[in-house]
Amino acid sequence: GGPGYLILHLGFAAVFETPTGQPRVYGPSRRNPQAQPVFIPGFERLREVIDLRDQLRQLDQVPAVTKDGIEVFARDVQVVFRVSTGERRSLQQPYPYDPRSILSLVYGQVVAENGPSRWTEALPELARSELRSFVAQRTLEEFLAIRSEAAAQPEGWPGAPQVHIPRRELTESFHTPERQLRLKELGLELVWLGVGTW
Repeated sequence: GGPGYLILHLGFAAVFETPTGQPRVYGPSRRNPQAQPVFIPGFERLREVIDLRDQLRQLDQVPAVTKDGIEVFARDVQVVFRVSTGERRSLQQPYPYDPRSILSLVYGQVVAENGPSRWTEALPELARSELRSFVAQRTLEEFLAIRSEAAAQPEGWPGAPQVHIPRRELTESFHTPERQLRLKELGLELVWLGVGTW
């Protein structure tokens, strides 16, 4: 805590609290070597440091059950996410951040039996839940999209059946406006979701 000077490296933000509990969000110090570091007053203490870089999490195996009761496993699931920024990254602003997102991540942590969960574990848990829901809404036949006639007809052929592609649908289910809004409320933004094998 303070008093002192704060220098944050590119790719990180920090939340400090005043003696009265007021949070203050500090972003990365400017790359300009002439820029002055931020002064932290006395008794202002560090609450948490947030990594603004893309976060990769891997889920080895996620079990799920189809609508007709068949167990399916998603293996080698990879989730890439970051702190919600509200703006695009650029060379001038490689790690933009929204102070509201930072505060949501720090103060909106779920508290379990063994204490508060880390914000970096929130999206992988959502991915597990979405995978289970995705599989549970379909029968095994719908899920596997077994259509022997689809292979016999060229794509775009009149009357050709629509081929069900679970991976694409799964990824798109995370990019709906409702899901993006929910993630933004949590302070997160999904970059990519992929399943290795089913």
